[in-house]
This record gives sequence, C-alpha cells and structure tokens, in this order.
Amino acid sequence: MKDPIASTFSKILYYFLPVFFAALTFFISFEEREFPWLWWGYILFLFFGSHLLDKGKILGMVPGILLGIYVILDDLKPHVGPTVAWIGIVLIIYYLICGIHVFIRKRKAAKNI
Repeated sequence: MKDPIASTFSKILYYFLPVFFAALTFFISFEEREFPWLWWGYILFLFFGSHLLDKGKILGMVPGILLGIYVILDDLKPHVGPTVAWIGIVLIIYYLICGIHVFIRKRKAAKNI
C-alpha cells in the first residue's frame, strides 16, 4: 500500500515549479494585458514532464532539463537587460533532483517485491 504522505510530498515536489511559473506568468500577463503564448507552451512542457515524473517515469526530467538548457543558451545571445541564466541552472538542478527521487523510489519499490 502506498504511503499517502509520501505520495502527496512527491506530487508537491514534481508540480511545484510548473505551478509557480504558471502563477507568475498569469500575474505578469494580467499586469501587461497581453497573453504570452510561448510562455504557456513552456509551462505545458514542464507540466508534461511533471506528469511523467508523477507516473514514475525517469524520462520526465528531460523536458525540464531541455528547457533549462534553452534558457541558458538564449541568455548567451547579446541583449539588453538582466541575465536569466540562473533560471536555467535552477531548472536543470530541480529536474535532476526530481529524476533522482523517482529513480530511488523505483529501486526501493523493486527491492520490496
């Protein structure tokens, strides 16, 4: 039988970042009065990865890592304004931690069989 507290913690862990980015995007788009389609596409990409992680698939970390790499590479282009490469680094580390968490859970479940 699954532990309900551990299952709830895992859901919070996997879905925290996409929900945070969705709320942030919603409030920024509400203030700017425009709908950033591309941002919502990125957020749906993160939700897809979180859903895969929630289902126990280690490959769910790939969308977050790819988006993190994209953010870092996009920041290397010459532009005016603050640097956002740290967001890409946070995405990569976060989704690596989530992938490791899924891997450890799967190994523990395999040992208990």
